[in-house]
Amino acid sequence: MNIVKKKILGVIFSRAPYGASFGEEGLELIISSSIFFKKIYIFFISDGIFQIFYNQKPKLIFLNKYTNLFKMFNFLNIKKCFSNIENLYNRGILKKNVCNKIVFKKYKFILPIILLKNKNLKKKMSKCQYLLNF
Repeated sequence: MNIVKKKILGVIFSRAPYGASFGEEGLELIISSSIFFKKIYIFFISDGIFQIFYNQKPKLIFLNKYTNLFKMFNFLNIKKCFSNIENLYNRGILKKNVCNKIVFKKYKFILPIILLKNKNLKKKMSKCQYLLNF
């Protein structure tokens, strides 16, 4: 078990929530793996960023809201959640203001995320010994 404690687990969320069970399964994996890994990095890329949108209403499509479990990351000491700026800009979550600076639109996230440029996000991913995509 000490060997695994020194490794970094990376989990990528790349799919929108509630279309399939990938998001919920990824979340369950993180919660159960937090015992074995000292560091867990979470990456929200592509449509995966929608996993952590606040005020989701899955009951409208007759599903249970599992995304509130992301709030458990504070108790599990998981503080490294990343996304890339280009991804959020392409999905309309970020916009450019008149000074050509990128700013958030009025969206709230369940978790604090660290925004990185694409090449820096890839560097973070390369630090992970295990990388799983959901």
